[in-house]
Amino acid sequence: MQIKLVSFLLLSVLSWSLAAQKIKYKEIYPVLAAKQYDVGIPRLIEYMAIEENINEANANLQMGLWLHERFMKLDDNESNQLTQIGDSALFFLEKAKGLIDVKELKKKDDYYQSYLRRDLRSGKFLIKVSDVHLDIENKMDEIQKLMQSK
Repeated sequence: MQIKLVSFLLLSVLSWSLAAQKIKYKEIYPVLAAKQYDVGIPRLIEYMAIEENINEANANLQMGLWLHERFMKLDDNESNQLTQIGDSALFFLEKAKGLIDVKELKKKDDYYQSYLRRDLRSGKFLIKVSDVHLDIENKMDEIQKLMQSK
């Protein structure tokens, strides 16, 4: 009887902890969008550590944008960190660029509102893949140029 009780309690605690660990990107994104990186990045890392989330386009983009921002703030004296953070930023930005397509933008347009632009031909506000890719490419070029010069 005692073994059944202990196993029931252990199973209950284990299932509760697994349910509590379920991380949803839609809860992480507002924190990242507000640039509260001290709270958002650990949660994003935890989210991306789950194998099924590793190819989440916007999660990779947000990680790349955060690393790009960190890279731009580093001093020349921190050359070891420059290389590590720069390479990581390039990795995540390149991966995000490959994952972001029309389908992604239509399905999850809330995550890409910063790329909303007025189309000159139609006059409508649209999010275009080319705008997102151009921004990613510009950030990647900026990192590569700074890494070569230092």
